[in-house]
This record gives sequence, structure tokens and C-alpha cells, in this order.
Amino acid sequence: MRSNFLKFAFIVSVIFNISIISTAGYVYWRHRRKAFMFGNMTRKEKAIFEKMDLRPDQIKALNEGSAAFRVEADKKRDEIIRERKALLTLLRGGSATNEAVDGEISKINRLQGDIQRMVAMHILNEKTMLDKDQQNRFFDLLDTYLERRRHAAFGH
Repeated sequence: MRSNFLKFAFIVSVIFNISIISTAGYVYWRHRRKAFMFGNMTRKEKAIFEKMDLRPDQIKALNEGSAAFRVEADKKRDEIIRERKALLTLLRGGSATNEAVDGEISKINRLQGDIQRMVAMHILNEKTMLDKDQQNRFFDLLDTYLERRRHAAFGH
């Protein structure tokens, strides 16, 4: 009888160990898979992609498009900063005229309009990569983001 109990305890122990090792392996695999899928994204980007329930091929395509978009947007942002510094230099100097100030402001507005167009085109491009449900979640996330920015900007 003691022999049967030891056999039973041994079998239970083996099953228990196998289940723990299997669970740990699955968790490790899942973590590595997500790390591979999401690459060097920010935490916010990862959260967005997870909320949208994207497939790996969609994540790869969106990452590639976002990387190219960010490079161009950063160039425009740098141009805007240069133009704002030029405006500040003009205002600081003694020779600022209304026409010169308007000219600098027009340059800044043009660059900001360029960025707005780039963003809209980028959103349209990303939209084509998503199914209808993902598109709805994508636009819900954008809407939530805009609401948060509005509240932060106006202190509501």
C-alpha cells in the first residue's frame, strides 16, 4: 500500500512540475512574441496596438509607415522651431515691422499646415490596413486622445 501511495505521489508531482514548466514556457514565449512584434515601440504605441487587436503583419506594416512618417514630421517640426526662433529674433530686434512679423507667421502657419496634411494622409494610409472593427477602435482612440488634449489645454 505504501508503494502505491509513493507511485501516486510521484505521478502527481511529475504532472504538477510539467504543468508549471509548461505554463512558464508559454508565458515566456508569449512575452518574447510580443516583444518581437512590438519592437522598439513606446509603451503608449504598444498599448494602442494591443487595444486594436492587430495581427503581426499589420503591426509590421504600421511600424514601417510610422517610422517614415516620424522622420518627415520631425523635419517639419525642426523647421517650425527654426521659424519660431527667427520670429523671436525679429521681435527682439528693433526693426520688426508688421509685414515682417506677418511673413514669419505665414511661414510657421504653412509648415503647421504641412504637418496637418501629413498627419491626415498618414491616418488615411493606416486606415486602409485595418478591418472595419479595428478602424472603429482606431478612430475611438484618436477621439479619446483629442479629448484629453482639449481638457489638458483648457484645464477642464
